[in-house]
Amino acid sequence: MTEYREIADKNACLRKIDVKNHEENFEVSKINRFDNESFNREDYEDGWASDDSQIQERLIDEFEQKLQKSSLDSVLYRMCYHNNIAAIYSRQRNYSMAMKYFNDVNQLYNEHQSSSAISQQELAYVMIKVYYNMNRLYYRNENYTMSILMLEKAIDLASRQDEEHPQLAEIYNCMGVAYGRKIDFRMAEYYFELAVKTAKKTLAAHNPDVKRYCKQLQQVKIYLARK
Repeated sequence: MTEYREIADKNACLRKIDVKNHEENFEVSKINRFDNESFNREDYEDGWASDDSQIQERLIDEFEQKLQKSSLDSVLYRMCYHNNIAAIYSRQRNYSMAMKYFNDVNQLYNEHQSSSAISQQELAYVMIKVYYNMNRLYYRNENYTMSILMLEKAIDLASRQDEEHPQLAEIYNCMGVAYGRKIDFRMAEYYFELAVKTAKKTLAAHNPDVKRYCKQLQQVKIYLARK
């Protein structure tokens, strides 16, 4: 993996703190209603961005400095830095600043979509993570339609990658959660099944993520069986 991919992946490397939040989304005791309490937890937390405001500000400063020092030709690096800063602002609920940096990433992407100087595979790899993070912002604002749209864009790019994107199972899982929030449980079931199937290709059955996806799928199936 190239160095810039390590930067792009930084916002997912400590996502394990989110496992509890995901597991609690589909409690059997609440599955018969799926009211606001069933989906009001943070389903897309930025695991690497600590809740400590001082750490968050330090990370923003760190990425800002790297952004300022990076060459204008270092498009992939610049996109990663913008994306990481946006993700932190999103976690802070500073949505206007988050969108500013997300817009900067999208502008860079649009400017270089047809460039022969940059691998389109690598460009798409970064944008998959950008769309994934943008979906979190919309989800936090309870705009589940836009959340799903961002995830659809991520899936579209992931389907054209030479290798399966490492975040694909989590993207499918988030689609399931977002559809569940829209009370569309058939679609939620469909995407949870994809999440389980995709995760099992590379992860052991006892992996926390696999267990989380399986539990959420099971809870949706329980709900649908009662209807």
